[in-house]
Amino acid sequence: MTQKNQNEKLIDKAFDLLEAGKTRQLRALLKKFPASLRQQAEEFDLQIIASEDKPEKLSKAFDKYLERYENVRLSNLEIAVRLKIDLIEYDQALEIADRILIEDQYNQTAINAIYVVFVNTKQKEKAYETATKMLEVWEMLDKDEEHLVDAKLKILLAATTLSMFHEAADRWSEVCDHQDSYPHLFASEHYACALRSLANLGRTNDAVAVLDSLGPDMRSSDNVIGAIPSIWFFAGEREKCYEAYDEMESSTVDKVEQIWNRGLSRLGFGDIEEGLEDYEIRWKWPDFPSAKRLFANPLWMGEDLTDKRILIWNEQGIGDQLLFLTLLPVVLSKNPTEVVVEVSKKIIPLVQRWYPEVTVQSDGVVDTIGHQNYERFDFNIPSGTLMLRQFEEHGEIPKCRRLMRVPQNAKEKLLPANIANKRIVLGVSWRSHLITDARIGNYMSVHSILRLLELLPDDIGLVCLQYSLRDDERELLEPYENVHIPDYDFFEEVDTNAFYAGVCDLVLTAGTVNLQLAGMYGVPVLTWLPDRDWVLLGQKHYPWFENVVVVRGAVDWSQTAMLYALVDKLKVLLRIN
Repeated sequence: MTQKNQNEKLIDKAFDLLEAGKTRQLRALLKKFPASLRQQAEEFDLQIIASEDKPEKLSKAFDKYLERYENVRLSNLEIAVRLKIDLIEYDQALEIADRILIEDQYNQTAINAIYVVFVNTKQKEKAYETATKMLEVWEMLDKDEEHLVDAKLKILLAATTLSMFHEAADRWSEVCDHQDSYPHLFASEHYACALRSLANLGRTNDAVAVLDSLGPDMRSSDNVIGAIPSIWFFAGEREKCYEAYDEMESSTVDKVEQIWNRGLSRLGFGDIEEGLEDYEIRWKWPDFPSAKRLFANPLWMGEDLTDKRILIWNEQGIGDQLLFLTLLPVVLSKNPTEVVVEVSKKIIPLVQRWYPEVTVQSDGVVDTIGHQNYERFDFNIPSGTLMLRQFEEHGEIPKCRRLMRVPQNAKEKLLPANIANKRIVLGVSWRSHLITDARIGNYMSVHSILRLLELLPDDIGLVCLQYSLRDDERELLEPYENVHIPDYDFFEEVDTNAFYAGVCDLVLTAGTVNLQLAGMYGVPVLTWLPDRDWVLLGQKHYPWFENVVVVRGAVDWSQTAMLYALVDKLKVLLRIN
């Protein structure tokens, strides 16, 4: 008998023992496998471990197997990648998926695994890109309807997490009629995403129709229950919104995120005290963007600070930091011996000039316990909590009275004569630094500014306050003689940005840091915000600065309609007939 025949006989016998569940005899037989059958022996061993239902042991065995052999069957790689996903070993899962795609660039198991990894690791953009690519590939390969519905549902999920609500709603409209055909594809998270997307677009009736179509089990699922408050919030139905949050109390929905969202809703509806109390949950929310710092000294609860030292530490973005520091007087009124304010490094000069009586420094270490520099403080407080202390003390969030002025000749020094000598110098800023799909609806484009230029008279000069100005935006603005683009990187040079805002007669800006910068210098501001943006605190007028006029946008506002609403306000503010 040839060696080849002997090997085939060994393999056949091994399969018989495996099917019969005779593990002990199979292991004994595998020891007799020659070196030429070493890989096959290890593959039989993998199947034995798989039959034992010991996933961690199987995962380690796969690690050794995949490291040792390059020529591995796709079926084994697919088993391995699924196992890694189940065990939340995402780095290894991606490595194996990439290995599969080298051999089979359209492999469904690998592409699905990559999508799952990106979703579970909250890499939202990559999850969306993967799902979109998946749909393109399935359409190119002429896959059946079930594959296409599955891919569109994945896009629905990813688009919703990115606040791409139009995209999500469009995908929902494409798949909703297939629920009866493929019920196994539709899960509670898909219905929750449909509800959130439709709610954010102001399509309340459509969202309610989806909700009413659900059976009792799906309707009572945590994902769906967690999405219901958004329907009523964007519809402006305060009581129904709160009732929906109350319904969540009996569910297993993440209570921390529930309270955080409820807090923003309460602030948006003007229930400030309750909203600020909920706002404090942020330090228990794992997705909150700022790190919770650790201190040996206690949180300041509003006590008298005579002979006491207090640290106010920063959180969130620089616009938030400046907004919260409008409330620093609530601390100063308590007669502290020393006040230290920690802020992002690039706004230290600005804040020091704003509050010369305090020490301003860069944000420090997260865990301050045992650090000598922090042992001298009697109290600490995150800057966002100043809102709650202020409200507890005075029952209101007061408009900022601590305003600055630029030097008398600053306009002539900073601006060219053809701009400085205009009847009105108008500062403009239309977006944030990073345009994400979650935020794009709150901003304008440079084309809106170009349209504005066409509508304004020649005696109005524009100063570009836009930070992170893109080359394409600069190229569109440069030809206009009545537009000045300062040669500074305002994203880094915030103090300089503030001076330029301060020399303007009026600033038109999105709800970005330029709003705070102009507000701090007492420059009139025209801005636009969603109708129930939490920062408005449910008030008729902008609550933080006296000199801010807000044009409110309804849910899913039209940027064209918003532009013309702003132009109408500008005509009044600029005294244009």
